[in-house]
Amino acid sequence: MIRRIETGLLALLLAVAACATAPEPRPEETPPPPEETPDIPLPPPKSEVQPKPAEATPPAEETRAGREGGATKKEAEPAAARPPPAPKPPPRRRTPGRDAFEAGVRAASTQDWVTAERHFREAVEKDPSLEWGWYNLGVVREHQAKYEAAEEAYRKALEIRPEFTEAAANLTRLLAERNQAALAERELRRLIQAHPAALGLRNQLAQALVYQGGRQKLEQAFTEARKVLKADERNVGAMLVLAQVFYKQKKYELAGSVLDNALKIEPSNAVAHLLRGFVYLTQKDRKKAFQSFKTAASLRSDLVEAQINYGAFLNEAQDWEKAVAALEMARRHAPRRADVYLNLGNAYRGAGRAKEALEAYRMVQKLEPQNREVLFNLGLLHLDSELPGMDTLTRLQTAKIYFERYRNAGGKDERLAALIKDAERAIGKEKRRIEREKKKRLKEAEEAKK
Repeated sequence: MIRRIETGLLALLLAVAACATAPEPRPEETPPPPEETPDIPLPPPKSEVQPKPAEATPPAEETRAGREGGATKKEAEPAAARPPPAPKPPPRRRTPGRDAFEAGVRAASTQDWVTAERHFREAVEKDPSLEWGWYNLGVVREHQAKYEAAEEAYRKALEIRPEFTEAAANLTRLLAERNQAALAERELRRLIQAHPAALGLRNQLAQALVYQGGRQKLEQAFTEARKVLKADERNVGAMLVLAQVFYKQKKYELAGSVLDNALKIEPSNAVAHLLRGFVYLTQKDRKKAFQSFKTAASLRSDLVEAQINYGAFLNEAQDWEKAVAALEMARRHAPRRADVYLNLGNAYRGAGRAKEALEAYRMVQKLEPQNREVLFNLGLLHLDSELPGMDTLTRLQTAKIYFERYRNAGGKDERLAALIKDAERAIGKEKRRIEREKKKRLKEAEEAKK
């Protein structure tokens, strides 16, 4: 999704969810910041009201890889939801890099990330103080899996404007996805020491603590969120952090109550609807969970977790075309997530698009070679669907092989034994048909010689 922000330039608000091998943490050049953040200073009398910071970006829990007749998958730590929209931008200003910046936005709108990167790089070379240029450069580099270069761009944006919440959110998420949430915590604590009144940075610190998990970190996240709410009792970002803390602590009623309060303040907050859906799932209220995921997906097309869960529910309802639409949207924004392709393959399979289903399942194997759920779904695909370039006997034998590989990998499904028997019966039937055809052709050839 591309959003245009008038800052004298057009800002690209895009982000990605992708995994990569984490680089070695850079050595500390200064002593680590204190564990306790400073108190939030009270504003002076008659000061201008501080704009409400953007909401925190939560990690969506228990991403469902539902399927009609396929294998399910529950991720222990699924990737984070996409960053929220930006707050109101500063006044418009001229810049030498304006033309290059706008060209970068146009290229990004067509997902031409290479060209977009070139233009944004030119923009920041002409105007190194252009924080949105550095931000967008980080975004398009993420889309190309240039993660270290994306980190560098987000850090440049934060050097220019330390209270740049969007850059902090993207950097925090990117580091967390690469198992470096502790590094994000350290960097955010340093920024907060210098800017104690920046509530958006404090929300991101709390989010980094949630990403790390564990009793102590969750307690620290709770403390940080409470500090923000003490300064701004209607801060939805802090409420979302509290909800995640309660969720991880299995205090589902409290999580739901906090989210309900957040939605009273911001009824159109997609992330709050998404998290509410996860809470409904723990309460066995699938109807409300479905509605929450549907609402979140409609509010923000780039909220990948919402599209995945909405699509998974649609798969279960056998509403294949709507499921395909939702999951293709998820793929557009997260082209390197295996769970997206697993669900999308199930939707394609249900819609009778066997070739595309096969391609999606193969992407799962490429992105996540140890994924065993895809083996079960490949077995179903080969058992039930005609595939181009594959004769029936080979297809059925391949189905049996996939089911056996799933079983040998430790997969468990109550239908597995019956499916293997179905494949064996179908193989036997096809072999007998081939033998009959062979005898028939021989007989016809003998009769033709007479």
